[in-house]
Amino acid sequence: MKQLLIISICLTALFVLSACGTPAAPLPTATSAPPPTATLSVEVLHEAIFTAAREDDIAAMKQYLAAGVDVNQSDEFGATPLSIAAYRGNTEMVRLLLEAGGGFEIGVFHAAISTSNDDREIVQAFLDHGVDIDEKADIGNGHTALMYAAEFGHVEVGKLLLANGADIDAVDNFNDPALNVAAFHGQLEFAKMLVEMGAALNIQGYGSRTALGHAISRGHEDVAAFLREVGATE
Repeated sequence: MKQLLIISICLTALFVLSACGTPAAPLPTATSAPPPTATLSVEVLHEAIFTAAREDDIAAMKQYLAAGVDVNQSDEFGATPLSIAAYRGNTEMVRLLLEAGGGFEIGVFHAAISTSNDDREIVQAFLDHGVDIDEKADIGNGHTALMYAAEFGHVEVGKLLLANGADIDAVDNFNDPALNVAAFHGQLEFAKMLVEMGAALNIQGYGSRTALGHAISRGHEDVAAFLREVGATE
């Protein structure tokens, strides 16, 4: 009897200790977080697309486009997300925005060439979306895409443009073709590529100067020597 009483007391003590202990925390229930765009106002969302373009944030841009943001809106300076991406030379962003319906003026294409670091892919993205390859810039000297490539010495981009039908002897507002532009800016390798591809040597442009005349006037002796070697005249 005494043994049963001791067992009963022990069981009672264990029950009390268990009841007084800290209860186990309930397991958390899985909840899906709302997408980042869900709580943003239209105004904030529209500003966010420009931030994503300036910061090369592809993941954020995809979210904003999925939320239905107008890809062709302009900021206070008249820039679009696509023009920002082109100036930054961001090929992946450019493709994303073009595929989302981004429209562009010719200056955006020319900016992409100028800042491409001779990356053919960013230029190809515009070619894939029907850019007019020989359209002149609507401001300034009226350069074509090939002339911008010549100015910056982007030989691989120049080859790509020519392979896609660029007019090798098209002239700008001063009657200078791409060869003259390359000579003026001292871009020897680009000049060599153009001559190899059959560019006319002696078109007179600004100041009635040919490519050789431009090279001489600008002090680019290596370009001048090459042009003399292939039969160019002033």
